[in-house]
Amino acid sequence: MSIGTGINRVILLGGGGGGNQFTEAQKERILDLIYLNNVSTIVCDPATGERGRDVAVSLKYNMVTNEDVFTAANINQGIGSVLNKINLGQQTVATGNKTASLAFTLSLAYTRKNVNTNENKVANYTTYLPQWSGVSDLEDFTTYAQLEAALLKTIQANSVIERVLSPNNQYPYFVVTNENPVIRDGNGFIQSLGAWGAPGVEFWKKPLNLTLANGVATGNLYLVRSRTTKTFNNLTLKST
Repeated sequence: MSIGTGINRVILLGGGGGGNQFTEAQKERILDLIYLNNVSTIVCDPATGERGRDVAVSLKYNMVTNEDVFTAANINQGIGSVLNKINLGQQTVATGNKTASLAFTLSLAYTRKNVNTNENKVANYTTYLPQWSGVSDLEDFTTYAQLEAALLKTIQANSVIERVLSPNNQYPYFVVTNENPVIRDGNGFIQSLGAWGAPGVEFWKKPLNLTLANGVATGNLYLVRSRTTKTFNNLTLKST
């Protein structure tokens, strides 16, 4: 049985005349303990980005065979075979600009202790809709460019945004992915929230179907604004 280069250094299990003989089953169990599996990794750089914005994404992968014997190694998304890159250290592939989430799969085929094995390693590039917060003189927002110019953008998986705001006769704003946001002040008190134009509440909310940075993709967000202009210093507001 061909075991691999690392195992050959320690095959002194049969005794050599010393009287301490191992059965074949015992040898196999010992070899299982010292057998070195391959170590293969794949990651995206960056791993996350803004949906609808062109982001240059690189793929970094490394395949160290150890005792396994590779017979195939392929990456999807048009990259193809990378079998000739095994045991050469970390490799980097420029995959181009991405505007949406994408999965790269490193598909491996190898022989491990005379058993044919297939394994997939996945690297995800994940995009999130942009969200914004801040203060503005504007009574409404309808475009990406307006939001970019006036408010602070946040790229993250959830819609929890906490800001210290100091409006001067301006409107506090949140633009979030949460359909039912809760607005709290710095003491945790919930601010009343109603539909856009509703009387007697602190904040208004309405849907915003926004064309994103590349001018093609769209995203469903929710525009939240104080009903009236505010003036205060360093008040914490939080959208959850």
